[in-house]
Order: sequence, then structure tokens, then C-alpha cells
Amino acid sequence: WDLGYGRVVDDSVPTVEQGYGRVQLDRVLRFRDDTDGYDQPDLHVVDSEEVWDGGAFSLCVRAAAADGGWPLKVTLVWTDPPSSPSSWGLLINDLDLEVTTPDGERVLGNQLSAYNALNKRHQVLDSINTNEQVALPTPAPGLYRIHVFGRDVPIAPQRWALAVTGRFSVEGTCPAAEACPRDCSGVGECEHGMCRCPLSRRGVACELENVELVPNRQVTDMISSGGWSYFLFHVRPSDRWQVTMESTVSYADPDLFVAVDRLPTLSDHDKAHLYGPDLLVQRFTHVDAPVRHNATVVVGVNVFCCYHASVKMSLSLWTADDGGGSDGGGGGSEPPDVTEPA
Repeated sequence: WDLGYGRVVDDSVPTVEQGYGRVQLDRVLRFRDDTDGYDQPDLHVVDSEEVWDGGAFSLCVRAAAADGGWPLKVTLVWTDPPSSPSSWGLLINDLDLEVTTPDGERVLGNQLSAYNALNKRHQVLDSINTNEQVALPTPAPGLYRIHVFGRDVPIAPQRWALAVTGRFSVEGTCPAAEACPRDCSGVGECEHGMCRCPLSRRGVACELENVELVPNRQVTDMISSGGWSYFLFHVRPSDRWQVTMESTVSYADPDLFVAVDRLPTLSDHDKAHLYGPDLLVQRFTHVDAPVRHNATVVVGVNVFCCYHASVKMSLSLWTADDGGGSDGGGGGSEPPDVTEPA
């Protein structure tokens, strides 16, 4: 239906307007005194299971031939540890739900997507919510593999619960372990059916590329609302560096996140030293302390709300003056000018 302002809500869930929709208990629970002849679905619950960082759980169900129009719904929930009230990213333990259909398609929990200039429109894992659902309106008969992954669980173990509804039977054991999707694109490592990607890649199958920043060369990117782009470069202990992001769309809200030897998350915003924005062009600069070993710095840009953002990324890299002069690693011993707003 039309909410006005050009915003139309369809049956896809979840959405910011309706979440997962109205709660209907008779579409989940079987009531003993039900006398109206209303058809009710099968229900299977997995409760109080635990997962550790990098761990996985699998459940296989076999959907019956379409009968009564029941969708197959799989819902994962967990209670996250408390976060700091001042934290930018509130999720601590990140679990992921994935369902593999009989034809081999892997469907992600909440079925989110994002866009950037390099990877175009693509599926993304949900790293914000503690509820994830896969809803298949007209499931084909056959075997469905349900996966729960401990994608990032710093406070372990994490308890979780899973509910499956529809027309199905639970398999005693899953067949032989499932290979990772697309063999991790030939660049990642497969662990428990989950791809571990190098820093240059990301995605369920390591299919998405991250951009390598080169000193004094500007990179332009377009990122959808809620989407991420990642930029990486390599540093030595003697190197100092500065990354600058300019947003050329005044009504967008891109934010900068930085991590070393891993992809940054929303919580890394708390550790960044950000200067800006300017009044006309949003310009954020991050200047970091030296690293203790040769490392890869990964800069993430997340568009918090509510429109796409066009950003320009640039890197300055120089060598610290240790008394012996510049070693030529980045173009001198003095940093570029950094102006903090008054």
C-alpha cells in the first residue's frame, strides 16, 4: 500500500515501517481447542543452543509438496550482551542465519541488499539486528539446510533460539557436510560451510571486492543507504598515514570506520579520531598512530541514513622522522595539513 511521499510498502519483510508484520499466534502455535477447522503449520523449535566465534549449527528439513499455501519460515533470535549507551554500534555478538534451498541457492537472513559502484547491487549479511528471518512464500519440495553461524562472537558462548514453520519434516541428520558457496570464489577458506575471506574480499562467497587505496590518488564511490564500502592499504611501523573522505551529497550521512588487519564494524567508530564536517562539503579525516608490525589498514564507509552517498577517498602516506631522515616510504617525514574545526 502507498504511505505517501512516494513510499510504497509491499509484502517483503522486515521493513522499517512494519518490521515482520503483525503477530498471529495461530499461524505458529497449535491450539488444542481449535474447532474452526483452520489449517495450522508444522512447528519445530531449537532452544537455548550455544555458538562460539566461528562456530556453526546445521538443521535439515524436508519440505512437502505445496499444500495449503504455507510458506516456509525460519526465524533466529538471540539476546545480545549489553552494549555501552554511547556506542555507535550496539550489536556485540553477530550471528547469521542462512538457508540453502534444494536447487543450491543460499538465502540470507532478512534478505538485505546494498549497492556500491564496484560491486553493484548485492546481498549483504545483517550485522545490526538480533532477529533474522528467511521467509520462502512458495517453497519447492525437497531438502532445505538451515545454518546458524557465529560470524563475530567476542563474548562467548552466545545462546540462541530457532523456530521453523511450514509444511515439512525434520531430517534425523543432515547429509554429508555442505561445501561453501561457490567454493569461496577460489580465494577464501571454507570452515563449517562458512567462507573466511582475505581482506581484499568479502561476502558470503568472497565474491565482493574491496578497493585498494594508493597514495595521492583519489577514488570515487557511490554507496546506498545502509551499505558499506571498504578501502585498504598497507603500512610499515615507520609509516604514518591520513585518510580523507569527502561526501559530495549534502543530504547523505556517510561515516568513517577504521581497523587494522580486519574489516571494521560499527563499534570501530568509537575509536576513530574524526575531524569535521565542514559546512559545505562533509570532510572527515582520520590520522592514526603507527603500527607495531607490517599491517593492512582497512577503512570502512557506512551510509547510516537515508539516501545514497557519493564519496571521494584519498590517502596520504609518509615516513616518520626518526632522526635519520625519511626512508622514502611515503614521500617525506612531515604529515599533510590537518585542520580541526573551531
